Amino acid sequence: MAPPVRPPAVAGSFYPATVRGLRDALQKLCPTAVPPSPAIALVAPHAGYVYSGALAGSVWSRVIIPDTVLLLAPNHTGMGSRFGVWAKGAWETPLGSLPVDEDMASELLDTVPGISADIRSHQREHSLEVHLPFLQHLRPDVKIVPVSVSISDADDIGEAGAAIARVVSSRKVLIAASTDMTHFASARKAAEMDAPALAAVERLDWRGLLSYVLGNRVSMCGVRPVALALAASARLGAKRADLVGYTHSGVVTGDTGEVVAYAGFVIPREK
Repeated sequence: MAPPVRPPAVAGSFYPATVRGLRDALQKLCPTAVPPSPAIALVAPHAGYVYSGALAGSVWSRVIIPDTVLLLAPNHTGMGSRFGVWAKGAWETPLGSLPVDEDMASELLDTVPGISADIRSHQREHSLEVHLPFLQHLRPDVKIVPVSVSISDADDIGEAGAAIARVVSSRKVLIAASTDMTHFASARKAAEMDAPALAAVERLDWRGLLSYVLGNRVSMCGVRPVALALAASARLGAKRADLVGYTHSGVVTGDTGEVVAYAGFVIPREK
């Protein structure tokens, strides 16, 4: 049986479906003013490019993308596993195919508690797919390890983060967590609700982030993959996360009465 290939699910809605249109968009969304630097991890938004693409492009452009990117994303559809890795094959976008780093995926399956090989959680999920064209634009030969994260228990996330750190430590890998922030509140209310979450990310306080967001029902959809990225990054020697930007959909639509908010961070690799 041939390894599974995941076709694009949201090309033409979240981002352009044509090669030329997508390349033109990425050229505009990825600035070159800030030279990229080594990073352990990043956090980037996953809305349609018209809303959050500029922030996502700014985040991705600030880091040196190594051989493999471990992509941690939420599961909006509720399909499949609560903690699932697409372990073989490739993912496609209009720009071509990105191979899965099967060796690393296999080691994750052998090492990380609770993770399983799963396709269903990824088949219709946009929150990981939207980042792939940025990778293809900035590092065309990159490999990926796509992981869907729905686990919520802080101890489970801490244990998984430590295991991921063990796997990543011997490889050239960037961890990337996908999230949007508060949904469907006024811009002012969203900023108020998101402020403690942003501060927790900056401190790498993944337990505090989980406690605040889940305890106060903040609609940060990717809190679980972000917490997992923070837990792994702390084990890998990270000291802080740098906020690249915070914005919301009202900047584009002109409607600040009901927005979706977005944040981007880089977790630098200490020299």
